[in-house]
Amino acid sequence: MIATGIVELPFSITSDLRMDLTERTRRRLARDTVAWFTTVNASGQPITLPVWFLWDGDDGILIYSLANAARLRNIVANPNVSFHLDSDRHGGDIVVLEGTAAIDPSHPLATEILDYLDRYRRYINAYGWTPESFAAKYSVAGKHLCDAAHHGRSRHKQTRRVAGEDRQVDHLAKVFGE
Repeated sequence: MIATGIVELPFSITSDLRMDLTERTRRRLARDTVAWFTTVNASGQPITLPVWFLWDGDDGILIYSLANAARLRNIVANPNVSFHLDSDRHGGDIVVLEGTAAIDPSHPLATEILDYLDRYRRYINAYGWTPESFAAKYSVAGKHLCDAAHHGRSRHKQTRRVAGEDRQVDHLAKVFGE
């Protein structure tokens, strides 16, 4: 059983990475309310689920979880994680943060993080919870720090015959994953 507390996701941020976050990425981290968080289970299968989060404006992302969430067991077994924001409908505006995670049971509950409550109060109310019932249910917090950031548009390489020779041509993908 995993104890209630914080999931520290220490990603050894370097000053180079902090500078590598574009202004657009920073705006997305501050504005978006749902992200996709990926852990790896004991059999090696990546598991991606939506999460609510709060970016601290620097190198940390706070995520609250159920105390018995599989993602916590996954982090204990394999600390490699990634955090993704949705792309636009054309596969652009991609944000992916990658790193490792560890659990720290000393982080305050959501009721003590006013920025988090302000950001999600309408969703908490829509689910019929109070801040206290949400904090009791989602009692494990995670501080997610990253060591790699990827952002931009979806691209793919295509080999084309140009002037009698094969060349790699970089094309913007029409559909994400294409």
